[in-house]
Amino acid sequence: NGVVDQGLVLKTLEGGNISKAYQLKSGKIMVFGSFNKYDGVIRQGFMILNPDGSLAAGYNNTGKFQGTVNDVYESVDIFGNPTALIVGAITLFDNQQVSGAVRIALKP
Repeated sequence: NGVVDQGLVLKTLEGGNISKAYQLKSGKIMVFGSFNKYDGVIRQGFMILNPDGSLAAGYNNTGKFQGTVNDVYESVDIFGNPTALIVGAITLFDNQQVSGAVRIALKP
């Protein structure tokens, strides 16, 4: 309805900015950018937040992310577990070189 959601309160971001955010079906928010820290915790360009802006438990243990995200597609793997396909000009995810796309597991 266009009303600002006062429940989302972003914490202190250090070393860069947010370039893209995507709200997952679960309500959590996948965030990409050039930042180094979020709320004092090292998060190198990628993080998943709860709807209130806090870091989501169990999701924020990946290494450095580098690149530009064009889109995120939610799906399921062959066992029915939720996944997210992240596509764009992505060169690094979790400190590993990738070629434009990466699929990650999401918690059910």
